[in-house]
Amino acid sequence: MSSLNRRSRRLLAGLALAAACGGQPRTAAIAPAEWAPGEWDNYLKLTDTWGRPKTPAVGKTGMITGTTGALAIHAGLLTLKAGGSAADAAMTTALAQIALAAGSWVSYAGLMNLMYFDAASGKVSSMNAVFNTVKGETDPRTIPACTTASGRTALVPGFFAGVQAVHDRFGKLPFSALFGPAIKIAEQGVPASAALAQFIQTKRVVLSRLPATKRIFTKPDGSWYAVGDLFRQPELAATLRTVAAQGAGYIYRGDWARHLVNAVRQDGGKMTMEDLAAYRVQWGEPLRTTYRGYQVFATGAPNFGGAKTLEVLNLWELAHVSPETHYWDSPEALYWLIQATQLNYVLGPPGGGVGPPEAWVKRQFPGVDLSLASRAEKGTAQRFWALMQSPKWHELKERARVAQDSAAAAMRTSAGGGGHSDAIVVVDAAGNVAALTHSINTAIWGGTGINIDGISIPDAACFQQDLIGRVEPGSRLPDPTNPMILLRDGKFAFAGSSVGAGLHENTAEMLINLLDYGKTPQEALGAPQFGAPDFGTTYSQSLAEGDFAPAAVDAIKARGQPAELKPKAQLQALYGWWISIKRDPVTGQLLGGTPGPYNGLAEGH
Repeated sequence: MSSLNRRSRRLLAGLALAAACGGQPRTAAIAPAEWAPGEWDNYLKLTDTWGRPKTPAVGKTGMITGTTGALAIHAGLLTLKAGGSAADAAMTTALAQIALAAGSWVSYAGLMNLMYFDAASGKVSSMNAVFNTVKGETDPRTIPACTTASGRTALVPGFFAGVQAVHDRFGKLPFSALFGPAIKIAEQGVPASAALAQFIQTKRVVLSRLPATKRIFTKPDGSWYAVGDLFRQPELAATLRTVAAQGAGYIYRGDWARHLVNAVRQDGGKMTMEDLAAYRVQWGEPLRTTYRGYQVFATGAPNFGGAKTLEVLNLWELAHVSPETHYWDSPEALYWLIQATQLNYVLGPPGGGVGPPEAWVKRQFPGVDLSLASRAEKGTAQRFWALMQSPKWHELKERARVAQDSAAAAMRTSAGGGGHSDAIVVVDAAGNVAALTHSINTAIWGGTGINIDGISIPDAACFQQDLIGRVEPGSRLPDPTNPMILLRDGKFAFAGSSVGAGLHENTAEMLINLLDYGKTPQEALGAPQFGAPDFGTTYSQSLAEGDFAPAAVDAIKARGQPAELKPKAQLQALYGWWISIKRDPVTGQLLGGTPGPYNGLAEGH
């Protein structure tokens, strides 16, 4: 369908909405000026409170949940109530989350991966709007490390192209309507939260490197913003207004693009206007498998997070662990779940990532198809399940750990430190479902301090030199995010996404809690989890004291799996953080959950 036809459809839909509301567009409902008295301030207070207790969310018509930004998530709910689609609500929320974060752990110059279920057609689509590499960067292994500020560490952003593409295909409300909450946050300002003030203090060296950036994060008297100060982002507000009016083309072919190219090239980068103008989102077929009667859909190539998730489900199914057996107190269940999640580190994700070099893997498994599509298949899982029964399995894991190269170590050190992503899941009144992750995939604000017209620029190339070297210059960079959607008999059953260093392990644990143990999303979030392993000592698995039975831990150690009980507070940086929505198969109710440590929420109507 042509873009003209899509625009005509949205115009007609807008007119129909206006007629149904006595001539007043329902999109006014999501405009911050139209919120109920006190509504904005109440949700802003929730946003400023991290670690508050979360309550289960129930909905009949629609639901949204997100990892951070209660105010942004509520804006998404109001988008649903105004007649918006799951796509509209997800994009509204993502735009507002970044404004609330001031571009710190998520950025408008970041990446997006999305799964979408279109209820009318019954089709699940996968959209990749992840970073492109720079075409002129022909010697990426010489890109400076994260300790050095360099324009060469900037990648071609995909976020805004993703927003535009999702709206063009699945949006119902006018494109500009999605920007209202984010523009208000930036233009009128919000009190600086304790988290934002701490981030600013921690990253003062980075934020003061360039005068234009320092001006954003300091007050007129030159002091840094502190807790409670009204933090406004007028340059960002102006940029958002322009994108809302002109579309994402402004970011890839307009003045903003020129400003970005000039800034990164002044800092030694090789990005060009052609790099930005050539950016396109990738719509593709998702990877899929079945699990206990569910059809499971996950992101496909070049994203490798989806393959990792399906790989674990297929292996766990072969383990034949009873649904009555909990992995946190059963030696058998705990042992096999750890082995299933650690296969990824032996094989390494196709295209790069944490794991041994690709050449090493091919030598260990000659003739084995290790493509993403193959790793999602049950036949491949059976082959590796047989390997896991072998006495050589733990020896192979140790050889894989030793074979890891310095690039993989750099990736663990840099990308694993601190949160740098957000996740959103939405179900609308028509039964459409959006599950997405957006991220900067680097440390908070990165290390260059480059900020273009209010938008922070990540330095995500500073630890992925090896991975960039494995793909063609100017092409899409693989990434590990893993939003997913599950159907049962062709109907929506469940959707979720995870962020954090242990998102891979966390996804497997939450799926087992939901699908095997019958827990609700919020109950699943309260279950014990183990995070990413300790790559320094034979993939040793750290487990939280009080969450895992000591006898179970001793038993898995006796079987060759290194493990150690530690205080839970020491393990938070290794965990993943999951959000999800589940439809009750009997009542049809929507049930949602969001992790306790973050400041997000789940809301339904």
